[in-house]
Amino acid sequence: MLGEAIFALLGPSPLSSFLILILFVAIPGYFVYQTWLHPLAAYPDPFLAKLTNFYTLLHAIRAGRYEYLYRLHQRHGRVVRIGPQRLSILDAEAMGPIYGFQANVKKSNFYEEFHGISTFNEIDPNKHARKRRVLSHAFSDQALHGMEPHILSAILTRLTTAIRTAFPTLVDIVAGPRLMQLSYLRACIEESMRLCPPAPSDLPREVLPGGLQVGKWHIPAGTVVGVPAYPLHHSEEYFDRPFVYDPSRWLLRGSEGLLDGPTPL
Repeated sequence: MLGEAIFALLGPSPLSSFLILILFVAIPGYFVYQTWLHPLAAYPDPFLAKLTNFYTLLHAIRAGRYEYLYRLHQRHGRVVRIGPQRLSILDAEAMGPIYGFQANVKKSNFYEEFHGISTFNEIDPNKHARKRRVLSHAFSDQALHGMEPHILSAILTRLTTAIRTAFPTLVDIVAGPRLMQLSYLRACIEESMRLCPPAPSDLPREVLPGGLQVGKWHIPAGTVVGVPAYPLHHSEEYFDRPFVYDPSRWLLRGSEGLLDGPTPL
């Protein structure tokens, strides 16, 4: 027996007793709890995700975590347990409850891994709000106008025509109402952001005491939860031909008006 072998090697010492406790009590107990008794045990998952964050970390190191999440949701469905204390939710309706201003969450410890403090990794909501107010000046019409000499675009023929029709010369292209009215330009930008989101994985949030209601799912406090952008943007449930670049999906049918979201399926 393994216990007898430990005693034979170490003798009846505190160390041998500790090792036996770990091997025969702690590890089996952890396995049983995470597999059957944990509040997230009912959610589908790759088996090892019940026990460790290793695979998620491995794919993050390989810079392929968003594709890994896409495959997980294709295999397991809308809600997937991706770690002992983590859920990934592929549902557009979950965006508000998780990322809204009144959401009962905070940024997870994931953000502490980044050096320096910015609006991206600031965990304190009050400090984040102050920094966001400062940054908002950089996105005013005046500030954007100053950036125009540094911005280049690769555009489609239709987009070129739309821009040249609205602006006779290059110097006429300035931030303002006329530029905002170019719905096809905005549709191209929306579609580019859909296909290649700048943050393709989930932006993790830790649920605060009291839990979080996301649709029909009640997420217990302490759970780290997020909506992965790449799987959501490439879901056939939300987008027809999701891997095809098609700006027209953002336009009102039969017009050049811009929708608040993509054309419903």
